[in-house]
Amino acid sequence: MSNGTITMSLEEVESLAREALTKNGTSEANARSVAHSIRASEAAGIRSHGLARLATYCEHARSGKVDGLAVPTLHRLGLGAVRVDARTGFAHPAIDMGLVPLAESARRLSGTNRLQIEGFNGQFCCLHARWRARCLCASIRELHSISSLKLKSASA
Repeated sequence: MSNGTITMSLEEVESLAREALTKNGTSEANARSVAHSIRASEAAGIRSHGLARLATYCEHARSGKVDGLAVPTLHRLGLGAVRVDARTGFAHPAIDMGLVPLAESARRLSGTNRLQIEGFNGQFCCLHARWRARCLCASIRELHSISSLKLKSASA
């Protein structure tokens, strides 16, 4: 620490976030997903969506505004479309859950692919969704783009 600044590695950022979330009523799986998003935001230099959000996420889980133990459910709407219900939990695990089958269908299809996330309580997670989609696009050549991403908050 110098000049009031703490320097942390990205691994330390992710570990701190995961530990804080689990201590505030979030399951290990959900904490891992949210912590990974916090790490990615810090790595990208988007501090407003990194550690700056951690206290809010912890408060939401602790107060029950977000169900930190929620397990998202996946519904296939067709060959190139999936809907994930976050079940009033964090949107991050739902996004993670939905992008994998969407990428799998994109291997077989070219054209329209749609991911719909619903039932989360208002966390701003578009950055996480776009980042995860870019990671999948980079790793799967057949996935040229996700043509539709719909986020619908339970509080909307």
